[in-house]
Amino acid sequence: MKILLLLEATLGGTGRHILDLSDGLLALDHEVHLVYSLVRADHAFLSGLAALRKKEPRFHCESTAIRRSVGISDIRSYLELARYVAREGPFDILHAHSTKAGFLLRLLISRRGAAMVYTPHGLMTLNHELRGPSRWAVSVLESCLARISDAVIAVSGVERQCAIDTGIPAEKLTVIHNGLNFAHAPDMERRDTVRARLGLEAGTVCVASIGLLVANKEPGRLLDAFAIVAGKTTQPVCLLVIGWGPLEADLRARAAALGIVDHVRFLGQVSGIEYLPAVDILAHTSRYEGFGYVFLETLSAGIPVITTRVGGADELIESGVTGYICDPWNSEEFAAFLLRFIDSPEQRAAAAVPARARAEKSSATVMVSATAGVYQSIRQPQKASVNALKDRLISRNPQ
Repeated sequence: MKILLLLEATLGGTGRHILDLSDGLLALDHEVHLVYSLVRADHAFLSGLAALRKKEPRFHCESTAIRRSVGISDIRSYLELARYVAREGPFDILHAHSTKAGFLLRLLISRRGAAMVYTPHGLMTLNHELRGPSRWAVSVLESCLARISDAVIAVSGVERQCAIDTGIPAEKLTVIHNGLNFAHAPDMERRDTVRARLGLEAGTVCVASIGLLVANKEPGRLLDAFAIVAGKTTQPVCLLVIGWGPLEADLRARAAALGIVDHVRFLGQVSGIEYLPAVDILAHTSRYEGFGYVFLETLSAGIPVITTRVGGADELIESGVTGYICDPWNSEEFAAFLLRFIDSPEQRAAAAVPARARAEKSSATVMVSATAGVYQSIRQPQKASVNALKDRLISRNPQ
């Protein structure tokens, strides 16, 4: 098949997903074109893209400037996309990833016979704070565009239910979980080396948060819970905040106000996988998201997860075994869950085997295969109709 992938949100999990999907589809001998935006691209996406281009000379990719917010620049982005489809097509599949890409690609006037797929990677309506006219407008737009899509892929059960509540027809929906490329999994044999680099003493229990420092990730919640932990445990503890974003200065001030500044380290824009070997517990406090890759990375390292109820949590976390889900949010309860693992090295050790076993079920290979299956299922009827037309023409004019 000849496939066009479009992505605006070239950072974090969506950036990881698009690179793994491209790599996997190329390995299946499909022709893959990637059109991506550089506006929000992070280092991990750019370095991963460079590696994939070097590995696969058959890979077609082109950058553009798609912005997250709606504006006059969308007209230029739309025209550039339309020209690319006209110049490089016809395609069998057009697959939009992220909300903005989904709007632009599905509004194309001419698809030239291509089937349309949309993966939101976290519908806007997952955010319960989106209310009133804004929520209504987003729901109407998503439901209308879904009806001109051939398939919509949700990355978790939570996102699928949200999609149905938003007005997306259930028959259009397929759930395909994000999958981990185990070649990029954390190297736990480097635990002592990484902890030494961080200056962590042997008995220190290391809690980590990995993600962008933005509003929907609610990193301030973790500082509140960790302050409770630091006041109750007799164990030496450390909190690693791995990530970057506009809230960093406020978070540093909040840590100082809570009296935990000596226990908290802000590592900035570094690889979470690089530092996971030093970690004993992952803490995740987001309000919403589609399906966090950080869960898979952490579980593949045999590390328990304490999280709020976001996409992927129900599918991956077994309560009391591989972690806990704190729902609804309560800083005291979240701290209590952390303390169960902090104060019990035996429980942390017992989580390792089931955590790794669960992560192994969600591989990038499975994700790519399932996605290619969706492509094939929506492409085959089109091919069948074309073949039937050819047969009729041949029967009428055998010469």
